Amino acid sequence: MEAENKLLSQLTQELIALWEDLANERLINAKKLENSPPGSYPYGEGMHDGLRYAVGGLESILKRHGLLKSS
Repeated sequence: MEAENKLLSQLTQELIALWEDLANERLINAKKLENSPPGSYPYGEGMHDGLRYAVGGLESILKRHGLLKSS
């Protein structure tokens, strides 16, 4: 049981770190898009919605399980 609790705690920390990384990447990407003329940053234009979807989904899961405070 103790080993299982340790693994769950580690998973929680890693999921929160992933959420923070995705949220940070989303902010960076949004800033790049904001400062680039349309069409000059195709990676960002294509990934922006995907990042928003991934961050939102992960945030929803973490909040549902009480692992992330509501913002």
